[in-house]
Amino acid sequence: MEGQRLSHYEIGERLGGGGMGVVYKALDTKLNRHVALKFLPPELTRDDDARQRFMQEAQAASALDHPNICTIHEIDSAPDGKLFIAMAFYDGETLKARISRGPLPVKAALDLAIQIGQGLAKAHANGIVHRDVKPANLMVTSDGFLKIVDFGIAKLMDVTGPTQTGTTLGTVSYMSPEQVEGKPADQKSDVWALGAVLYEMLTGTRPFPGDSHWVVMAAISNAEPEAPHSLRAEIPEDVERAIMGALVKDAARRTGSADELVEELEACRLAMTGPTPTMAQAASPWAVFRRPAVAVPLVAGVVAIGAVAVFAIDRGADARWAREEGVPQMLAMLDQDDYAAAFDLGQQIERRIPDDPILAQGMERAAVTGAIITDPPGVAVYVRPYSDPAAEWRLLGQSPLEAVRLPRSVAVQLRVEAEGHEPRLLASAVPGFYFGRASSPVITLSEAGSIPADMVLVPGGSYGIRITGFNSAAQIDLAPYLIDRHEVTNEAYKEFVDAGGYETPEYWDGLEFVRDGRVLSWDQTMAGFVDTSGRPGPEGWELGDYPAGQGDHPVRGVSWYEAVAYLRFRDKSLPTLYHWARAAQEAHSISGSLTSEMLPFANFHGEGPMPVGSSGAMGPHGTLDTAGNVKEWCWTASGDHRWLMGGAWDDDSRMHSVRFTSPPFDRSRRNGFRGVKYLEGQPRDSVMAPVELQPRDYRNAVAVSDEVFEIYRSQMKYVPSPLDARVEEVYDASEDWTMEHVTLDAGSGDERFSVYLYLPKSSQPPYRPLVYFTGLGPFQTRRTRPTRDIMVAASSYVVTSIVRSGRAVAFPIWKGSYDRWDGFLSLAGEEYTRTFRARMADWVSELGRTIDYLETRDDIQSDRVGYVGTSFGSSTPLALLSLEDRLSAALLYLPGYTYRELPPEADAANYVPRVTIPVLMIGGRYDYVLPVETSAQPLFDQLGTPAEHKRYILYDMGHGPLPRGQFLRDVLPWLDEYLGPVG
Repeated sequence: MEGQRLSHYEIGERLGGGGMGVVYKALDTKLNRHVALKFLPPELTRDDDARQRFMQEAQAASALDHPNICTIHEIDSAPDGKLFIAMAFYDGETLKARISRGPLPVKAALDLAIQIGQGLAKAHANGIVHRDVKPANLMVTSDGFLKIVDFGIAKLMDVTGPTQTGTTLGTVSYMSPEQVEGKPADQKSDVWALGAVLYEMLTGTRPFPGDSHWVVMAAISNAEPEAPHSLRAEIPEDVERAIMGALVKDAARRTGSADELVEELEACRLAMTGPTPTMAQAASPWAVFRRPAVAVPLVAGVVAIGAVAVFAIDRGADARWAREEGVPQMLAMLDQDDYAAAFDLGQQIERRIPDDPILAQGMERAAVTGAIITDPPGVAVYVRPYSDPAAEWRLLGQSPLEAVRLPRSVAVQLRVEAEGHEPRLLASAVPGFYFGRASSPVITLSEAGSIPADMVLVPGGSYGIRITGFNSAAQIDLAPYLIDRHEVTNEAYKEFVDAGGYETPEYWDGLEFVRDGRVLSWDQTMAGFVDTSGRPGPEGWELGDYPAGQGDHPVRGVSWYEAVAYLRFRDKSLPTLYHWARAAQEAHSISGSLTSEMLPFANFHGEGPMPVGSSGAMGPHGTLDTAGNVKEWCWTASGDHRWLMGGAWDDDSRMHSVRFTSPPFDRSRRNGFRGVKYLEGQPRDSVMAPVELQPRDYRNAVAVSDEVFEIYRSQMKYVPSPLDARVEEVYDASEDWTMEHVTLDAGSGDERFSVYLYLPKSSQPPYRPLVYFTGLGPFQTRRTRPTRDIMVAASSYVVTSIVRSGRAVAFPIWKGSYDRWDGFLSLAGEEYTRTFRARMADWVSELGRTIDYLETRDDIQSDRVGYVGTSFGSSTPLALLSLEDRLSAALLYLPGYTYRELPPEADAANYVPRVTIPVLMIGGRYDYVLPVETSAQPLFDQLGTPAEHKRYILYDMGHGPLPRGQFLRDVLPWLDEYLGPVG
């Protein structure tokens, strides 16, 4: 039959055969999966009663939903009348083949016997007896599962004795005494057979050997099997006792059920693996990473199950449980973004099934692997969860650590210490600046005594600026420096007051005292720097002293001038805006991750300042309280103001990264400061220079009139022309999609542009498509990549998750990006304006031509096309949403009005009110690039989309990273609703 087609099955190679039929591997063309087709001998089903009996029992067996019972997909007849069963195909071998190579290790045999018993127990509970349990009917898959096959077939034989047609010597060898005597088989007959199978797995021989049916029958009825330990001394006594209990000839005295035998065997295995650990012993050291903030009811339930699961794994050492229950529970945790719990459970499962491919994929989602390199090497590295500063430190090892694995999307604190060196306390998201990057920075330790007490080292290098209004790609080069671990305290500041700091001109030299545009003299200035009693000191002090009991609180009520003078007294300086931000915020592309961990500990929305260092809000290099408590003065000027960063106790948490300036004479009791020491001399002038940052505020943006808008629209109008589409390459190496590299005529000149079309493997055509507009990176710097790697390397989880969910994604290479990069964003003045105006027209054309191409394909359902943009793609080209009428819905990730100045013909503020399609916006509550208040919320409010068809979701993050499971739960149903469900 090989090579023939039967119904929707294409029959392949013969897998085996015997008295009970012949088995072939086949392809189910409907569901594109391999199955096993078993054709039964005609003599077993030639009369209608036999066929009906078999159908009924096979149907009952097919309803058994158990991991150790082979799944039956279908029962049908071939054109010649032969009855066949379509069963699940398993890559592996029969237990008979496995035993043929010799006895199994005791533990492995127990594991398989327990799986057999559990499958039989499930069948017995549903009134089904197998009747023919033997190694040939037991399949061991390549990943260690045991599957019981051929349920119900034995009943066709209506067995009355060993000479019945189809009976083999192998079958007789596992028959119970009652079956040999011609009595009906029952549940205890299956228990006997299981005992015989386990006997053979352990000894390599059958309990009742013989050269003929009659010899075997006589032995089953009258002889006792040899004691297993006499054939193999290492078989434990309790295992032998369990086997012999199953092989008792009197059914009334035999082990009572499959469940009872499973309990005995599990006890045997437990005795081999040692005493049951307590829950505290069983838990992974990473269990402390489970964050209370994640414990919504569903997740709490999953975590509870996971904890029990870990206990069950260690107690039972149960590989089957690990695969069938542990791994699914772990995946459920990942779907809820509980990476710490999933990592914890995954580590426990790995000890049982280390090579399981599904577990490996889950651990890739749950964990990040990185290196920790120190100078000098040989340093002890400790870790604890950021979310529990009181947790015990856990030793990771001695540096260098090349492949450390930590749970994803959590934050950790690291303690690095070595004799003769100053210890360092650091914090990092996972992945983050200190852990999980492609190139981890070297952690440098200074010699003991080289760093002043209560200061921390901040390494040098080029870093991003995570402050609202700065270009997200902006970098600043800084040399290494020291910064105060916490704010200056009242007690420390009193030393300055008592030392005559306000009367010592050298601390104030070179400062120009300007108030409301008027230059003040030294005496005029000092006359205003007094406490409530008129003595020199901060606002709020009395009689030259701070409030009782607040010596360890941050000093407050000081002007910028007083902060500078105090720090000169300490031989320090005020940090520039850049130095403050570098110390306070993680310099990594997903810096919001550490921010989101820090902010719950920060003193925001409080009743007043807290003692310094008591909030638990630690920065990446060991600074404390840069979020909340008091605003902190920076050296940097802005006009006649100076910058204050970090926010105060009564601020909203977003002030951690939001611009704030105030006149330098401001002595608000919300203002404090900390100091820095520059290790390589005064920073260069460009770092010390004023920063006149004025981020755009769109709350009161007004769109142009309809008449003007029509002029803009006509300038951007897309004019179709021949596409001359060419498929340049098809890449099919991904498990999730097929990628087609298509080139299209750009519609102007001789230029062509690429579209990378990703077709999912999880759904059937015609596919529902979206067009993707990438983030800033490919426009900011020149990037060229091999075509086949472009989406994997460049697109975010937003896009890959959409493809995996069953939708097609078209990824055009937009003008100005990747191999079409031209640096237009770096232009200035009229050249920038003119080029950007032309660039928007290019994008309108490229979107139109991409949709034109999708409409030519039979495998694309192009009646409803979606748009998905990330960051730059959800802020700068928003005009596309109103200029392309064929778009049906838009998903905007990290959205907002751009901070860039755009020509009015390209400015989103003139187009957003004309957008009417459904829109889903997903952003970060602490987004420093496109702030909620001034950028993202105005965008949402001004959309012309009816209120019932637009939605704005805020996650507890900055400008990323995405909580993946929550994203899927929010986005996929929305796509189904507005773009139609996948096929």
